[in-house]
Amino acid sequence: MPIPPPGPWPSPITARHASTQTQFADVRWSSDGLRLLWLDGTSGQGRLWQKTGNEIRELSAGINVRGRLNYGGGEFSEKNGQILFASKEGVLYRPDASGQPQPLTSVGSLAASPTIAPQGDWAVCVLSEGEQNHLAAISLQQNSQNTIIHLASSADFHMDPVWSPDGTRIAWLEWDHPNLPFLGTRLMLAAVERSAVSINLSNIHQVSGGKDQPILQPAFSPDGRRIASGDHMQIIKIWDRDYVPQVRSLEGHKGQVQTLALSGDGQFVASAAKDKTIKL
Repeated sequence: MPIPPPGPWPSPITARHASTQTQFADVRWSSDGLRLLWLDGTSGQGRLWQKTGNEIRELSAGINVRGRLNYGGGEFSEKNGQILFASKEGVLYRPDASGQPQPLTSVGSLAASPTIAPQGDWAVCVLSEGEQNHLAAISLQQNSQNTIIHLASSADFHMDPVWSPDGTRIAWLEWDHPNLPFLGTRLMLAAVERSAVSINLSNIHQVSGGKDQPILQPAFSPDGRRIASGDHMQIIKIWDRDYVPQVRSLEGHKGQVQTLALSGDGQFVASAAKDKTIKL
């Protein structure tokens, strides 16, 4: 086979060909296990789909689903039949009973990474308003008029909020300018106090991380007693929720840990990393 000389080589794969390939992402089961949800990013247009039995339908109604705030991600969330998703324009939507998406936030702010409380009454997201970045809560209750409450605003950036299984705590990542999240983040934990009309955080404290210690993908164990996260050093760390000191440090990956999940009994951690492996 002849080898072309140095320089740009013609390729049979064009930009148009690459952009029109089917791109599935973020496949997950609904919390009741009856529906399959996924994102289809074909042609750069994010579309949220649902499969129930033999029926497949789009939930985004043509809206471009993209969580582009703070390095992307965090496109949609589902809990007990409720679904929230973020548009490319930074608006959060919730499909109504007829399946038509209704906006929960307004154009002008940027929202992403929605996560619904186990009780389904509130959702937490990352919200950017001008130069100010917040961890914010949105009421999902009837007649709430989409009340938005700022929960945490002390950091320059927030990312990856996650509820404990009982809804009494929230963990998230944060960092400050000019740092970048892959260089250093703080894993934060707080207790949640809420009612039908209000919500706030108490006992906010740092669990781990720092300016030179990036923490990735926090996750609670199913009983809510422990928090697991990955880092750029190919290590998974586990902390006790109440007493904070590190419980275990798991090694084995040869690349940055990108995502993880704890088993239903809390005895196992499944993780995927840039070394293209999944470990248990």
